[in-house]
Amino acid sequence: MLSPFVKKLGKGNSVIIVTILATLLSFGISSLINFFRQGYWFNTTSINSIIIPLILTPLIAISFFRLLFRLDEVICKLEELSYTDELTKVHNRRHFFEKLNQEFSRAQRYQQVFSIIMIDVDDFKLVNDQFGHPAGDELLIMLAKACKDISREVDEFARIGGDEFAYLLPGVEQQGAQAFADRLRLLLSEQELIYRDSQIHLTASLGIISWTPEFENINDMLIQLDEALQQAKVTGKNKVTTNKAAFLTL
Repeated sequence: MLSPFVKKLGKGNSVIIVTILATLLSFGISSLINFFRQGYWFNTTSINSIIIPLILTPLIAISFFRLLFRLDEVICKLEELSYTDELTKVHNRRHFFEKLNQEFSRAQRYQQVFSIIMIDVDDFKLVNDQFGHPAGDELLIMLAKACKDISREVDEFARIGGDEFAYLLPGVEQQGAQAFADRLRLLLSEQELIYRDSQIHLTASLGIISWTPEFENINDMLIQLDEALQQAKVTGKNKVTTNKAAFLTL
């Protein structure tokens, strides 16, 4: 990938700088050769050493940097695709857990709290069975957009598999995560998908966990998070549940 310096310069400025450098280098080499062979620095050959790179270098550099910048765009696009869920266009499981590992290491080092919210669509299989998988896909796309729209820039939101999504909330303690999850649950319950003249209502169950120094590894957090989510599912769905207590939403 291109360095940030080259990207900031852009193609035009990069061509100019390379042309200047090539011209100076050509003139310098020519002058040294003249000095060692003839005893003086400058002659008609030195003039040619300036004119030729001034003509040829831009022609070559323009094609080179055009190809280089295009290649960088392709690489960036491929990298973006590798971290993006194909259906919903939000980040995928791989990217989420990379960010989670980084946040967990930061929390251990600096004692910076963070929270995770796991979202599971209620009765998603029934939607697929009754309306078909295309309807289920549309429902997931709708959910992903609603969740993404209320995310902070620093939050990480991703589809981690099937009908499960997750938030990583840096700097958010349990109380703040609960408030956000309650607001999110209500927002999702207000979503309605119109599919082939049918109305499909969306509800979701949410589990929450917040980092504390007692957690020695990520797996311990994820186990308790899954337990919180399962508690929401088995006690009526359309709930927000933490690893310590369940909060029934009216």
